[in-house]
Amino acid sequence: MTVFTDKAVKFIPVLMKDFSFSDEDAAAVFGNAGAETEGFKYFQEIKPTVPGSAGGFGWFQWTGPRRRAFEAYCARNNLDPRSDEANYAFLFVELTGSEKKAVPAVKAAQGLYNKTVAFEKAFERAGVKAYDKRYKYAQEALSAYRAKAPAVKPSTLIVTSTFAGGALAAIVAVLQFFGII
Repeated sequence: MTVFTDKAVKFIPVLMKDFSFSDEDAAAVFGNAGAETEGFKYFQEIKPTVPGSAGGFGWFQWTGPRRRAFEAYCARNNLDPRSDEANYAFLFVELTGSEKKAVPAVKAAQGLYNKTVAFEKAFERAGVKAYDKRYKYAQEALSAYRAKAPAVKPSTLIVTSTFAGGALAAIVAVLQFFGII
């Protein structure tokens, strides 16, 4: 397994639970994250499209106001912006708030390719579409998840509005997620 497939296997069931996604819906989301980060190799955009800008950062290469919102969210909740917990939590915040239109768009699309494109159009709105690359990562995520599905237990990480906005609840959820408490 790779870093990308490890994260996909871990978070596909969380997306499925939090958003009533199918495994294809969740894999489409991860296909986009994989394409944005080259399989989670790069958290910082290598060549920002806007010269002199900070560029994109995180699982979804949040840029401009969305990057600033992500960084502020992490600072407010004392989360490492490179951590899975911070990236998933902010994804949850966006998918239940400013970017909530992406959820029904993905669910309504038919087939993994179309779901991957729907997520890009509704959530990413990337300057470089690279749909084939996004789809390749979505296929890889879905295959890895389905290969491990019988062994995957639904995560105890359930992100709620309390988790998304409350530092204490966030700490408890992270500790529970890692089996510390």
